[in-house]
Amino acid sequence: RVRLYDQLRVYVDAGTPIQEALGSLSQSSSPAVRELCQRAQKGIMSGHTFANALTVGKPALPKFEQAVLHASEISGRLPIGCTILRDTLRRFLDLRREALWACAYPAFIIHIAVVVTALMPAVIDAIRTERGVDWGAYTAHVFLTLLVLHGLFWSCFLGIRMLKQRVGSAIPIEQFLRKIPVGGKTWWSLVVSRFAQAYDGMLNAGANVIDALEVASLASNSAMLREQIKAILPHIKQGDSIGPWLEANHVLGKPWEEFWITGEKSGRQEEMLNQIVRESAEQAEQGFAILKAVIPKTIYITALVYIAYKIIAAYAAYIKACVDIMNDKL
Repeated sequence: RVRLYDQLRVYVDAGTPIQEALGSLSQSSSPAVRELCQRAQKGIMSGHTFANALTVGKPALPKFEQAVLHASEISGRLPIGCTILRDTLRRFLDLRREALWACAYPAFIIHIAVVVTALMPAVIDAIRTERGVDWGAYTAHVFLTLLVLHGLFWSCFLGIRMLKQRVGSAIPIEQFLRKIPVGGKTWWSLVVSRFAQAYDGMLNAGANVIDALEVASLASNSAMLREQIKAILPHIKQGDSIGPWLEANHVLGKPWEEFWITGEKSGRQEEMLNQIVRESAEQAEQGFAILKAVIPKTIYITALVYIAYKIIAAYAAYIKACVDIMNDKL
């Protein structure tokens, strides 16, 4: 979809009719994007707007993408909306790629630890029984251990994901997540960065303040932030300034609320929003750098200590087995 929004922005900005642009993109894109383009073409032919045409059918676009497309199309600034979506999705892909690479090394170490620590007990058992190593039993033990570890990991992962999708369950999880050292601050910096970037982008696309806040709260991907924004929206609809209510309800945290108020009072809100986006993104990147440096090393050292313990225990058992065999022979 990053490629779709990027190329669609170029087509529309050049004055190409939307139907023609979708036709060209459907011929040169991946099957998933081709399906999106064809769905949009059929919807437009049926009388829908472009944004509504994309939301018809399955799988549905995320609400954030729907809202940005709808607001930018109504305001006649579809290229700006496509730019917002391209940049947001590209940043998400970069962060996801970094997270996966950071997890690859610890996962490898854990698997190696399971393979190595299961070997010595198999050797000791072979010495005691005076037979060769039962490689079938060894393989089965390694397989079952890895199966249990994967089962625990994926059960926790899917369980948390299902809880976050249930109404009211995501907020306690996020409150707990925010209290985690380094990781909680990194996650919240990402939330603030997405929120401020989407809000600024929606204003530039011609959306009103209320719609911009609602879409930005969706873009933040935080249930806690969405609930806090819902709580202050009635006051904003009455004409109150946003910054004081953000600060009173501790919605974003310091110093982001102070930047917001400064922007409103000085008339340089866009400049301050850009500063929020830039500094929160920098904090998130610093947090990721720390996590990528600390977590793999911690897992690596823990795995080495565990392997060393198992090797020492295995050698102790080996010596004991040798002594028992000698005593039996004597």
